[in-house]
Order: sequence, then structure tokens, then C-alpha cells
Amino acid sequence: MRLDPDTVYFTPTSKDDWYDPQAMECFNMKTMEASHPRKRAWAASEDPAEKKRAQGDEPLVKIVCMDGCTAYRQGGWLTFGQPEWKKMWFRSQRLTQAWVVCRWGRKRKWVKGKPADKEIHGIKWVEPGFVEFRNVVEKVESEALERRRERRMLK
Repeated sequence: MRLDPDTVYFTPTSKDDWYDPQAMECFNMKTMEASHPRKRAWAASEDPAEKKRAQGDEPLVKIVCMDGCTAYRQGGWLTFGQPEWKKMWFRSQRLTQAWVVCRWGRKRKWVKGKPADKEIHGIKWVEPGFVEFRNVVEKVESEALERRRERRMLK
């Protein structure tokens, strides 16, 4: 691969994107196929409402191990001396697929700027649910403070 100033290289992949087998390689594909909500054997004790809700689950990206790479260039690479082609269109060439780990589920839902995830994720929803990354630091700090307090009380 050679770098040139007329080519852009990128393929963004994000957590909770829909899995695209053309653009992604899934590391846990066997597990995903075995746990497919529309094909797996459901236990008799499973809630029928949960089974019905799960039928709408889709494969989503859980972890992005490595982004893919696609090259984009205006006019393509093979212009054969025809400079007017350079202004006509963009050509793309996939260089690598993204490497991901997937899960069955649904994308997050927002209503008027507030998360509305509990309604679409069914009975398996456990509070606090999705934890925003910005809140993780606060949670880790508060847990560390609590452990320090417990250690002081034991002394």
C-alpha cells in the first residue's frame, strides 16, 4: 500500500453498530450462530413475552478489536490518462475488514435526549443498565473510597 495525497484511508467502526459481514470479521461467530434468538431452542420456563421480544434482536458490535481500512480516491486509480474522470466520482477499495466481537440485542434508544433503553430491552434489563463512559471514572473512584473506609473501620 502506498500513501498518496489524493487518497483517504479509513473505515470507522463503533460499538453497537449493526454487524456487517461484508465489512467485519466476527471473532465469536460460532457463539452468535448457536445463540441466534430466532433459531435457538428456548426453555419451557422462559417468559413468552421475553421470547417474543428477543425475536427482534439483531447482531450488534460489542467490542471493536481493530477498525477496518478502506481507501477512497476521487476518480479511481486507473484513469488511463483521462483527467476528466478525476472529477467525476469517488472510487473505494476495501483493504481490510474490521475485527469485532458481537452480541445479540438492540441499539440504544433515546427519546427527547434521554435514554429509553428499559422499554426496548425487556425483562432482562438490570439497573443501572448502560453506564456512560464518563460515569465510569466516578464509579471507580467512589468504589475505591468505599474500600478505603472499610479498611479503616477494620483497623
